[in-house]
Amino acid sequence: MALVAGVEMISTHAAALLAAAIAATGAWYVQGWRIQGQVQQTNAALAQLKTDTAEQRTRAAASALNTYALMESAKDAAIQAAAARAEKNRADAASLRRQLDSLHHDLAAVPARIAAASRTAVDEYAAAATVVFEQCSERYAALAAAADGHASDVRLMREAWPTSLR
Repeated sequence: MALVAGVEMISTHAAALLAAAIAATGAWYVQGWRIQGQVQQTNAALAQLKTDTAEQRTRAAASALNTYALMESAKDAAIQAAAARAEKNRADAASLRRQLDSLHHDLAAVPARIAAASRTAVDEYAAAATVVFEQCSERYAALAAAADGHASDVRLMREAWPTSLR
């Protein structure tokens, strides 16, 4: 009987060891499946993150391109407007030169006309010239003030412009 009890004990231990080995192997496979599922979830999340990042970059690039196009359009319009103003200023300057040439021609004849004029005519001419001179002086002062104001505005804009964009 002792031998049978010893064999039963060994077979019980062997069965327990076999059951433990089977349980460990099963746990190993279950753990592997669980980890594999987590890896698949992580890979899917990473793929989604890459897709989202690519979409965000695409949207940002499109937005930057749109902003650039708007700024380029505004710049082109400003250049065209400046060219139109410059052409108008050239035409105005040419007209002014013609008027000044005519005035110089008229003024060149004044000394001879004054010498031949009566005292009353000379007095009237002097009074008219004084009025014209005063008007010219006033307009010149107003023009100088406007030019100073524009120069100050330009300087303000240049100094206020961000230095990183210069």
